[in-house]
Amino acid sequence: MTDAEVTPVSKINSDELFESLLSTIAPEVRDKAKEKIIQTLSNFQINYDSLSDIEKNIFDKLKDKRSFDKMPETMLLNLVKNMEVMDYKPKQDILKQNTHSDAIYILLQGRLAVIVDRRLIYEFRRPGDLIGEMSFITKEKVTATITAVEASKLLAISKKILTFIGGEDFYIWTSQIVAEKTIRTQKTLQEQINTLTEEKELMVLEKESLIKEREVLKAKLKMIAIKYQEMTKNKTQEAPHSESSSNGQEQPQSE
Repeated sequence: MTDAEVTPVSKINSDELFESLLSTIAPEVRDKAKEKIIQTLSNFQINYDSLSDIEKNIFDKLKDKRSFDKMPETMLLNLVKNMEVMDYKPKQDILKQNTHSDAIYILLQGRLAVIVDRRLIYEFRRPGDLIGEMSFITKEKVTATITAVEASKLLAISKKILTFIGGEDFYIWTSQIVAEKTIRTQKTLQEQINTLTEEKELMVLEKESLIKEREVLKAKLKMIAIKYQEMTKNKTQEAPHSESSSNGQEQPQSE
């Protein structure tokens, strides 16, 4: 019996392994066995050494980022191993407002604009930022259009990938991230409201100050007008008197 070449499970492409296992099952029971096969595949452990250099670089870049520092290492390894790397050109849309999203995206590099009703609301700039997680979890339509401002690289987590990494655990992790992001957003909005309130109060004070200055100026103008009228009246009264005095003056006699 000759020795066959054995390929480690970690080196086998997950899609190829899945299709290979399915092809060995009779068609009439294939659908029933599919779920169990998926669960079995999800239990395979991928270690750091099994990652390619590119995958290791992505793993190292994400593991300490906010959101991913709480993700179990095994889950992150599986994500990195199975995620799709997506490249977007400037002005290319990743998500469109009022459409459904079938994936969660992770920003690796670049800059993304968040646009609501054609107005720029925010920009994603930090590697590790999650995009589209709320719509993905709630299955509701996307509330904003996400557009690449510059050439950007993202990782896409599709529903298909979740079958290989343990969808339930991922949904739990994502729900925690959504909750934390919601709290941060509410805090930011409250700070903005407080700032606007303070600015409004300052504007009210400035308005009151300007009104007072205007009243002072009006009073000064009124005083100037009165003074001008008095000066004009006095000048008018002095003019005839001066003329009369000039006419009544004795003329010198000629010799």
